[in-house]
Amino acid sequence: MDSMRKGGAREGRARARAYELLALGFSPPSAEMADAMANVKPSLSLPVFGPLGLEAPDPETLVPEYHRLFVGPESLPAPPYESVYREGWRVMGESTLDVQRQYEEAGYALDPARHDPPDHVTAELAFLALLAEEEAAAWETGDLHAVLSWLRRARAFLDEHLARWVPVFCDRVQASTKSPFYWSLAGLLRDVVRLDLEWSRARVVMLEEALA
Repeated sequence: MDSMRKGGAREGRARARAYELLALGFSPPSAEMADAMANVKPSLSLPVFGPLGLEAPDPETLVPEYHRLFVGPESLPAPPYESVYREGWRVMGESTLDVQRQYEEAGYALDPARHDPPDHVTAELAFLALLAEEEAAAWETGDLHAVLSWLRRARAFLDEHLARWVPVFCDRVQASTKSPFYWSLAGLLRDVVRLDLEWSRARVVMLEEALA
């Protein structure tokens, strides 16, 4: 049981780190982002996801492409908002309200300094990082019911939100950019969402059976 707890906590923290890195990658280019990417060795293998690594970018060279893809002022090739893909290019629709509801139910508060809607890709990734951290903490205390609760939240959010729009978003990024960094980042995000949803579903079933 002790090894199971340690393994679960380690996996949870690794998943949280992966989501934190992805959120940084889709944030405005900065020295913080470059440092974080530089400290992830390309050969590093994280539980669940396998190899996780990106070339450390020069943030200054990414700024024009970041704005072209995700900010504007021109028409955006790859808008980073869930509701755009799920509600006919509208923002702040029903899907956004459900995202906000799930944040509130989990006790997640957006940074008040943020000016983006709750369904921005970085906000949704930061939320999944929080859920994974909470899951890891529950593993460490041995509270399997809490572990299951956090995993169910992550599975639901992936299934009801990211898995429904991130693949198309990533396709648009890869079709629109000549930046090796953003092309690779989009491919990594697509794979992480797919693999984590599969893993979360299996983990929930395993824990439900163990606690029955």
